[in-house]
Amino acid sequence: MRPASFDYAINYSRYYLNPLWYASLLKRRANIGLGKKFRSKTIYFVPTCDVELDPPWFSHSWESRTDLGLKEGLEQFLNIIQTADASCTFFVEGCITEKYVDYLDPLRNYDIGSHGYSHEAYSAHVVARTARPHKPTLQDRRKYLRLSVEAIRRFCGRSPLSFRAPMLHIDNDSLQLLEEEKIFIDSSISNHFEGKIHPYHPSATNPTKQGNREILEVPVTVNPRPKLLSLKAPYSLFSHPQRKIKHIANVVRIIDSLSAQNNVPTVICTISHVWEFSQTLKKRLGMVSFFGDVIQEITRNFDVTFLDLPSLSKMWNENITPVIQS
Repeated sequence: MRPASFDYAINYSRYYLNPLWYASLLKRRANIGLGKKFRSKTIYFVPTCDVELDPPWFSHSWESRTDLGLKEGLEQFLNIIQTADASCTFFVEGCITEKYVDYLDPLRNYDIGSHGYSHEAYSAHVVARTARPHKPTLQDRRKYLRLSVEAIRRFCGRSPLSFRAPMLHIDNDSLQLLEEEKIFIDSSISNHFEGKIHPYHPSATNPTKQGNREILEVPVTVNPRPKLLSLKAPYSLFSHPQRKIKHIANVVRIIDSLSAQNNVPTVICTISHVWEFSQTLKKRLGMVSFFGDVIQEITRNFDVTFLDLPSLSKMWNENITPVIQS
């Protein structure tokens, strides 16, 4: 078996071997320096959480996963959301909706999106540190997506309006599958390499480029200041359990400045996973969620409006005409 670092380098080679990508990192650094001052207007905060079985840290097989996140972590995450009186979108694996219905029952009051059926890949370019993910054919992806949509519909009585591909990888073919299932909100691009600041409609040929698809892509928020000399991804995800962003309020001000350059509101879309909140996994892996710190610092420093993804999509599509500069 090849080492995970080798797979990582191969799957992200389209970035590492592209001079234009490095130029985009330098351009972003320059845009931060030239940006407008903070506008002190509303921050639209969109919390999201991937509700799934635990990654296979110990078995190294996606067929053998534990459920500590569902049994221990989901309640902890919900406590944070409820304390903040926040909206939230939960991306749920279809395979868990029947066996874990008692744990999932509180989610019926929130927006529920699809996280695939059983953590299958929705792009040929995908890598996981814990185990090689299952990479289905396009026909198989269509089957798994439909199984997921049907499972969520049975669970909550409504079809999902949004989707997040496992491991934050999606390609153009999979966006087409989402449109076939009447899912018009996605939050799946590899933003730790792309560094997108705000939602956009992708092009018909490339999910990472602005275009005219009906789908609205809502990137997971990252620190917009890229690390230029790092062997890891240059952009750090908000509230990531292994790469904490310091000075969250200052980072939000930078995001606001860059959003002003494009004439759009400031949107913060965070990603969490239920297993980040498991006390057992915290002890075994030393993994600590920073989501509680993030939500407290942002609400303490800014005028925040919480939205779930359908509410954000409605607001964006009705009111926003961005001037894309970065």
